[in-house]
Amino acid sequence: RHLLAAGAAGGRWFPTELVAAACGVDPRRARALLAEAESRRLVTAAGPDGYRFRHDRIREALLAGLDAAALRRLHQRMAEVLDAATQGDPGYVYATARHYALGETGHRPERVYLSGFAAGRLALAEHAPAEAREFLAVAARAAEVAGIPPQPGFLLALGTSCARTGRFADALHHLDRALAAEPDGLRRAEILAQVAQVHNG
Repeated sequence: RHLLAAGAAGGRWFPTELVAAACGVDPRRARALLAEAESRRLVTAAGPDGYRFRHDRIREALLAGLDAAALRRLHQRMAEVLDAATQGDPGYVYATARHYALGETGHRPERVYLSGFAAGRLALAEHAPAEAREFLAVAARAAEVAGIPPQPGFLLALGTSCARTGRFADALHHLDRALAAEPDGLRRAEILAQVAQVHNG
């Protein structure tokens, strides 16, 4: 049940090794347990080493059995396991940021900030500004709570995500802060170009 709950926290599909590591279970033992879960028609094998829940209600039932604190601990553990894997795959970047955002955000706020920043930049590059803004907003809150001064590049990304989702006043606020913090002339020019685009919008 613990393995399945970890998988449910990860989404409809989950890799065996991730839930095994998050739960502190030997991977071979985890495979045997998940094969039993498959025989009971809770999950089905999907991909080389992963499982998919047969129905969303199974996931919902597993998550309903966890209190809020237990669910945050589980997300935190999943985030730390993913973070240690240092995978460059976009799915891992997004999953790491999501789990940190849903985990114990006060435990490692610098990782909440950096993972959210990485996911936000990636979402901007993949033309998903609304998703980028969500990741970056979580990162900004973590930085504020932890007293981490946001990098100019972070403020530029946050301003850009706001501009591309029609939040022009917020965009200018973040871009002005980026401009004030950026010492490099070429990068300042990039910020000013974005400011011009916001005014044009």
